[in-house]
Amino acid sequence: MTSVAKSPSKAKLAYLKIKKMLLNSEITTETFVSEEMLSKYLGLSRTPVREAVKLLLHEGYFRQGPSGGLLVHKASLRECRELYDLRIAMEEYVMIGISMPLSEKNEKLLQSLLEKQKTAVNLSDTAQFLLLDIKFHTLLFEIYGNTILSGMYQELRNKFIAVGLVVFNEVYTIGTAYAEHCDIVESLKSKNTSNAALSIRKHIIHAQQQLFSASMVRAKGHS
Repeated sequence: MTSVAKSPSKAKLAYLKIKKMLLNSEITTETFVSEEMLSKYLGLSRTPVREAVKLLLHEGYFRQGPSGGLLVHKASLRECRELYDLRIAMEEYVMIGISMPLSEKNEKLLQSLLEKQKTAVNLSDTAQFLLLDIKFHTLLFEIYGNTILSGMYQELRNKFIAVGLVVFNEVYTIGTAYAEHCDIVESLKSKNTSNAALSIRKHIIHAQQQLFSASMVRAKGHS
């Protein structure tokens, strides 16, 4: 019984450590890793690492590479464009449909996330901000009250985690994203869902445009 109780805990620990390595760019789209390598690096046995990797594969962080190895999911520009198009449609729809006024509980939850984001901005902690960014947008779906849409959104963001890192690390400062999040929350607090929808549309399009501009610059540099 004791070993059964400990196994999930070690698997969760492995999951969190590997995810942190991804968010801190210790493992990138150019890195080839294996369960054995991760096991040695983390100082854990293969079993909890295998369980963690299985979950990370399911969430879309990794894809299977050659010889049983693992590669970070690398999205094409077409996939990125489709992702942002879908995000705009989903999140604009959610903003318009959120019931007004916000409950005191939801207003406090949004404000708490903004405060944590501000701390991450002040510390220049991109990895932490990315996690908080996903939580912020997911919370908006939860406030809207559609669990299916919320689950779909989380799966999308997980699958394209590498895109989020590129956006925040290279082309789109976390300070800018934080300021835009504040605008969205202020619109909701003032019961202006139309303005909130417009703000979130601009927010997503801004990130999309910056990502594509950076991709074009990198492509020219390699030509």
